Amino acid sequence: MNPISLASGVMPDHGPLEMVAAAVAGGGDAVGLWVEPKEWTAATTRDTRTALADLYPRCRRACH
Repeated sequence: MNPISLASGVMPDHGPLEMVAAAVAGGGDAVGLWVEPKEWTAATTRDTRTALADLYPRCRRACH
């Protein structure tokens, strides 16, 4: 079966954590994230990695 991904532009008013949660809730296999460099911080990276690892168990090795 082909993997399904939530594209980064479909929820423009939501941040990376909400995108990860939406992809998981929708049964997605992957998620695209829109990055605004001026708004992205080390905390954003840490929190997004944690969310991906928590919600997508197969990401644990790749995310940490």
